Amino acid sequence: SLAEFAGERALIGVSRGAFSETMGTGRPKVRDFVNYLRTLADLLCCRTGPCLDWWTRRTPAILVGTSGPRLISEVCKLPFVKGVVVDGLWNADYARFLVDVIRRSLSEAGREREGFEVIARPFCCICDDRRRALEFLGPVLRKYLGELVGRSPMLSYAGVGPDELRYVSWDRPDKRLEDLIGNFAFFGPAEDFAEGCREIAKAGVDHVCMGLPIGPDPRSALTEVSRALGLTCK
Repeated sequence: SLAEFAGERALIGVSRGAFSETMGTGRPKVRDFVNYLRTLADLLCCRTGPCLDWWTRRTPAILVGTSGPRLISEVCKLPFVKGVVVDGLWNADYARFLVDVIRRSLSEAGREREGFEVIARPFCCICDDRRRALEFLGPVLRKYLGELVGRSPMLSYAGVGPDELRYVSWDRPDKRLEDLIGNFAFFGPAEDFAEGCREIAKAGVDHVCMGLPIGPDPRSALTEVSRALGLTCK
C-alpha cells in the first residue's frame, strides 16, 4: 500500500479549493467542507463505505490546505486533522497571526498545539539573479495566487485588496512588485531562503514546503537549499 511504501508516513492532503475543482461545484462553504472531511475520516477508518485498501493507519491523519482563519478554526476541532498547509505563506506577521488562531482554537477544542503541524508553502524560485527569479515567478503567481488566497486576511497583511491582484503587472518586475511578491514567495539565493526559513520558524511555523517553480533548474535549486540548510541531499 502507499502507506506501507512510505513507511507509514503517508498523509492525506485536502484543500477546500482542490475539492471545488474536483467536484466542479465552486468553492464549498466552510460548513460543507468540514462535513466532507468528517465523511473522508469515516472512510479511512472503514466505518462507512468500502475500505481504502492502501490506507493502513488506524487513525486518520489529514492535512488541510487553506489560508484563512475561519476554516483553520473549524478544522482544529477535528481530531483527525493533524495540521494545515498554507500556500503562499511567507509573511512572518501573518504566520504569527495564524499560529495564534491555531493555538486558541486547539485549546478551545481540548487539543494540544504539540503534534499539530503548521506548514508554510511559499512559492519559490532559487536563483542568484533576483530579477530572473521574478520573471520565473510571475506566470506562476498570475495563475495561482488569486485562487489560493481568495479574500483571506493574507492579502490585507500584504497591504493589497483582492481586486488589486487583477491589475498587477506580473511581467514587469519593479520595486513595488518585489515588495508584494515577498509576502507570498521567495526569490533569490539559497542562503537567503535558508535565513527566511529560520525567520518564519520563529513565527511558529513548523515546516516549510517549497512551492513552484522552485528554480530555473529545480534539481540544482534543491541541492543548493539543502547545502544552505546543512542537510544531506540524496
